Amino acid sequence: MRASSQALVNAALLALCLAACASPNWQKAGASDADRKQALAECQAEAKAATDREARIDQDITSTFQQDWQRTGVAESRRNLLRDRTRALGENIVERCMKSKGWLRGPES
Repeated sequence: MRASSQALVNAALLALCLAACASPNWQKAGASDADRKQALAECQAEAKAATDREARIDQDITSTFQQDWQRTGVAESRRNLLRDRTRALGENIVERCMKSKGWLRGPES
């Protein structure tokens, strides 16, 4: 894997981790903090699996178009777009997963 490709994958994973830190305060009647942490860890693992796949696809896209993007001056914005899309996908997966487990969003923590 080229250094720039690895950097893209690392950036996507970092964005997902940072999004998890700023996640909503999930609440569920009768559930403990340990229950919440367990459910959140499961949902984050699901999101990571999906975003890892997307990051690899984005890596291939970046490798294919990198020279064209650099030539036209859009390389950084394209990489940011791909990274932001992957982060949003991860956040969406975590939210749907938590809701499917009966958790509701509370105030931001």
